Amino acid sequence: MRTVTFQSLLDKVARGRDMGAADVPAAVLANHVNALNAALDFAWDFAPWPELVRSAERTVTSGLVPWVEVGLDDIGTVHAVYLDDPDTVRNPRPVSWRFDTNGEGIRVFDVTGSTVWVACKVRIPEWTDEAWDVATDYEAADTVWHAATGECYEALTSRTGVTPGSDPTKWAVLEVPWLFRQAAARGALAVLSGDAGQRATEQLLEGSMERLLLRVLDQVRAAAGQTQRMVVSVQ
Repeated sequence: MRTVTFQSLLDKVARGRDMGAADVPAAVLANHVNALNAALDFAWDFAPWPELVRSAERTVTSGLVPWVEVGLDDIGTVHAVYLDDPDTVRNPRPVSWRFDTNGEGIRVFDVTGSTVWVACKVRIPEWTDEAWDVATDYEAADTVWHAATGECYEALTSRTGVTPGSDPTKWAVLEVPWLFRQAAARGALAVLSGDAGQRATEQLLEGSMERLLLRVLDQVRAAAGQTQRMVVSVQ
């Protein structure tokens, strides 16, 4: 999957405000980060993007599939549960499921085996302006921003003193699908305009972001051989 990084998105937003990513003052970096996160949240949930859905075989214990399983990504937004691998079986057998009342995972029904296949949306990355500190003991999944590269990273293991970007087995660059590159930047500019009290500009940019996402959605559907068009009213 082609991806785009925080630095490239930040540069698009900065250029939209007549500056470069390297020129964004530290005092307002947090505002840009928050704006990008808000725009990405919107884009992530705008449609059931195929690029964001992953299927994985999960263990069933007494009818429960837990959110977290060692060696696998945490379960995100659940799309479907199957008895067969949907990536290799044309018509995988669906499984009835519901969320566990105790919040521990999902409950599956009429399953006699020990595993099922869960198709779910991958966890959304969250950019940060928290600068990496060599003296900090980071845990797996902690995120940092590294000024030397301008990128955001997620710790893959518990690490102390390993510089982000120096070892890909210790730190992973936080990336998002390439298809969001224009819309996320446009949405972030809308958020920043709203924060500055520029309501008319905010509304124009929000409308532009939605139109960009609709265009990408049309392209995704065309590539999949679908012709149905989603219609969204832009206020």
